[in-house]
Amino acid sequence: MSSSPAHVTFHDEIRARLEESELPPDAKELVLATLGPVQPRLAPTPSGIYLGAITVRGFRGIGRAIRLPLSPANGLTVVTGRNGSGKSSFAEAVEMALTGENSRWKDRSQVWTGSYTNLHEQVSPEIEVELTISGEIEPSVVNLTWIGDKHNETLATVTRPGRSAAPLSSLGLADALTDFRPFLPYAELGAALDKPTEIHDKISAILGLGQLAEICKALHEQTLTLTKTARNARQSLPTLLSRLSAIDDPRARTAHIELSKANPDLTAVEALLTGGRSEEQQKLHALAGLIGPDMQSVRQAANRVHFARRALEQVKNTAAEDAQARADLLELALAHRRRHADDPSCPVCETPDKLDDSWATRAVEAVIRLREEAAAAAAAVDELQHAVEAAARLIVDPPAGLPTDLALVWHEWTACRSFTDPAAFVAAGERLAGECSAVRDTARQRLSDQDGHWQRVAPEVAAWCHEARTAQTAKSRLAIVKKADNWARELHDALRAERMAAQGQEARVYWQIMRGQSNVALGEIRLAGRGYQRRAELEVSVDDIPDAALGVMSQGELHALALSLFLPRALVDRSPFRFLVVDDPVQSMDPEKVDGLAELLEEVAKRRQVVVFTHDSRLPEAIHRLGIQATIMEVRRGERSRIDISVDYDPVERALKEARTIALNRRLPEGVGPVVLPGMCRVALETAFVEVARRRLLAQGIEHADTERRIADARSTGEIAALALDIAPDQVPFHLDQRFGGTWAGAVYRACNQGSHNPQRFYAILRGHGDDPIGNVTSLARKLREV
Repeated sequence: MSSSPAHVTFHDEIRARLEESELPPDAKELVLATLGPVQPRLAPTPSGIYLGAITVRGFRGIGRAIRLPLSPANGLTVVTGRNGSGKSSFAEAVEMALTGENSRWKDRSQVWTGSYTNLHEQVSPEIEVELTISGEIEPSVVNLTWIGDKHNETLATVTRPGRSAAPLSSLGLADALTDFRPFLPYAELGAALDKPTEIHDKISAILGLGQLAEICKALHEQTLTLTKTARNARQSLPTLLSRLSAIDDPRARTAHIELSKANPDLTAVEALLTGGRSEEQQKLHALAGLIGPDMQSVRQAANRVHFARRALEQVKNTAAEDAQARADLLELALAHRRRHADDPSCPVCETPDKLDDSWATRAVEAVIRLREEAAAAAAAVDELQHAVEAAARLIVDPPAGLPTDLALVWHEWTACRSFTDPAAFVAAGERLAGECSAVRDTARQRLSDQDGHWQRVAPEVAAWCHEARTAQTAKSRLAIVKKADNWARELHDALRAERMAAQGQEARVYWQIMRGQSNVALGEIRLAGRGYQRRAELEVSVDDIPDAALGVMSQGELHALALSLFLPRALVDRSPFRFLVVDDPVQSMDPEKVDGLAELLEEVAKRRQVVVFTHDSRLPEAIHRLGIQATIMEVRRGERSRIDISVDYDPVERALKEARTIALNRRLPEGVGPVVLPGMCRVALETAFVEVARRRLLAQGIEHADTERRIADARSTGEIAALALDIAPDQVPFHLDQRFGGTWAGAVYRACNQGSHNPQRFYAILRGHGDDPIGNVTSLARKLREV
């Protein structure tokens, strides 16, 4: 299942697995019945979602409105600021806007969660999050506002490009936000390893086994119910035998002998209940054993019909019910066109050239779409028909000799075979069950009065015989259900182990990057158990001693291990989110772990937009020292919660600063600076061109994945510049001169492009454009970023 093509549905996969299995036909039919009908396809969930910006007003530590700009593309952004600066309010804000809750505060008392209003800005809090969705030129804007007199309720909306505001739920991200949650706050990081059950559920959700797990659960519940029913008669038999042995009556002794056998003859025992009695007593015996509707089965059947009708209504709302007829009509028209290829006129309205090639193409596409809609409608109709038939099978004809009042009630019950109203069906069953119970109790009382001890035990014998027959039916059914149950559970566990192996391998790679000199090794990660016993098992060891790690690991190691487990879940390809927000991951980490964290974030940033909030200066320092490309911003809080944001470091400015540092370093050996400076200038200029290229391609609606592929395929400076400016490589210098005036811009570009391999060429080209080559490169890079 893990390698199934995208177009193969869960239903298709299960059906294929069943065909390959050795299950008997009855067990296969049971699995398919539990699987349910194919559901109509819904609108797709948006994919390739990046964060564009976060704007916050009056929320937590932020007073007046402030916008945190982010680059909606793969890369690393670190937002720094001292404790209380307001930086974490941005992390909390984006999580709050998209999920409606804040994991840091959700388990706190009302003292903590009673109000999100900033003390200095007494207005309704408001959060605005810009989402860049792959394939859409303009961003979608999520807006969260607090409403009510006490600002204790929220309203979340989303405005998509070219559309009016709609409820946030219209994005269809609720399940994805649970399964692939792209937020990792410090509180969750610290407690991630405390609850193996939660780890199990979070990891299990991304393995795509939810529906299969539901099938396993349903089959297992059937197994338990049938097992209980099958043993009920056996468990109650000793009590009945004890009652019979105490009665001095030949019928009681005969019943005792027969029921003591391994396989009693129930027909013979039931004959004792009516043998040798008057007609009135025989009728009383029949009424004493009267069984009304099984209300549990009745309610289940009614619920099944209710949900089947609702599913059918959903299909009808999509106009799928007339899809078959429309598809047939189009196919007749296509057949006519093939027979009369030389005459494309319409045979109905006689319009010339109506049935041309363009019409035929559209008609074929429409037939395919309509057939899919018709299939969904047929599946829904079949399910409703089966549900109604199953409900009707619960209605049996009344036995003979019923009292008039009970016969009328039973007639109302049999009239429900038409099944027009599930509520009426249940109500009629309840009335009949109640009447049967009352009649049965009355008959038993009368028999007890007439026949003394035997009559008092005879109803128990009758009831036990009925229970025994029910147990026999359940026992024969149980064998089929157990086979289906075992097959589904084995498939689930096999797929879970198979898919978990890949997730565990990725987690071990991340831990290896972060562990540094730690003597804790992470082995296999398994999901085990079911129900209340489900858990995630981490195979860890300290100095090759197993099962000791979690108890002796430092808090920093635990945080690093938790991050290693979080990342594979957030990086699953099926996730629509291409961003990660991590708040305060550095706390409790030793310097070596911080270096490992920086290197890990660098790797992840190649696949995702990573936004890290931290007050710990060691992470930005490690990023600078290790030469990791990142944008670093600092958040400062002034009086009355006024927030200022400054860009401390971004990739272009960093490259320029490093070049200038080399140029001004008088301690370098003579001649080193002039040799390395051209290459450093070229890196700065290429970085600026990459930024321009990414912005231009995304603005054209090109998918993020395709954008990154085109950037990666541009190997030389000329190719990167041409991609950014949308021109041929040999036109770049002329284009730059035209855009920025004069000849200096083209000269700077040629110097950087040619001078990294020939430093003398670098300075020769720039001669006549001032004595500050780095200043010229800086001017060009900054102007390019304004394009």
